[in-house]
Amino acid sequence: MRDLQQDTLADRVETYAGWVRTLRTSTKLVLPDIDPTDSLCVLAHELRLLADAMERREREMQRLLDLVQHALRGVLLDDVLSEIYQRFAGIIPYDRICCAFLADDGEHLTAYWAASNLPGHRIQPGYTQSIVGSSLMDVVASGQPRIINDLVAYLAAKPGSDATRRVVAEGGRSSLTCPLFVDDQPTGFLFFTSEQPNTYHESHQSIFRQIAAQISLVLHRSRTHTDLVRHNSYLTNRTNELENYCQLLMRY
Repeated sequence: MRDLQQDTLADRVETYAGWVRTLRTSTKLVLPDIDPTDSLCVLAHELRLLADAMERREREMQRLLDLVQHALRGVLLDDVLSEIYQRFAGIIPYDRICCAFLADDGEHLTAYWAASNLPGHRIQPGYTQSIVGSSLMDVVASGQPRIINDLVAYLAAKPGSDATRRVVAEGGRSSLTCPLFVDDQPTGFLFFTSEQPNTYHESHQSIFRQIAAQISLVLHRSRTHTDLVRHNSYLTNRTNELENYCQLLMRY
C-alpha cells in the first residue's frame, strides 16, 4: 500500500513538473479546478498566478522601455505625457491623468498637462496652488503613492481643498497620487483619477513604485528638452526681429 501511494505521488509530482517545464515557454496552459486538499495542485495554481504576474510585469516594462526610447529621441514633454495616457491603460486604471510640477520653492504646484474622458476640465494647465499644509506635503515626505478611494468623502472631510472640489466636479471618485523625484528631489506629481470609487489598490501603488524612477527621469528629460526648444525658438524669433529692424534702418 505504501509503495502504491509513493508511486502515485511520484506520478503527480512528475505531472506538475512537466507542467512547470512547459510554463517556462508558454503561459497558455490551463489547470484543472483547485483541489484544496491537494497541496501539489494548490502549488501549481500559485505558480500559474506567478507566471501571469511575471508576464504582466514584462508587458509593463516593455511599455516603459518604449516611453524611455521615445523620450531619448528628443520628444517634447506633451508628446511623452500623451504616450503615458495611451500606454498606461493596461497598467494603472484611470479616466483622467494630470501632470503638475513643483516650483523652485517646493511650495507651489502648477498643473502642466491633463488628459481626460471625464466631462469638463476644471483644472486647466497653469492652475497653481500652494501645497503648504496640504496632504501633498505628506506624500512628498513619504515618497510613496497615495490612494484616495472615496473623493466625495475626502472632500467632505477637507472642504477647503479647491483641487479636490474641482476633480469631484469633473466626475472623479477615486485617485492615485504619484510623486515624482529626480536625484532625490521632488519635482511634481502624476495624478491618476477614476470615475469609479474604490478603484485603486496596493498593487497599483506597487506598480508605480517599481517604475517611478524611470518615469520621473523620462519626464524630467523631456521637460528639459521642451524648455530648450522653446528657448531656442524665442531666441530665433528675437534674432529675426532684430534682422528685420536692421534692414529697415539700412533703408533710411
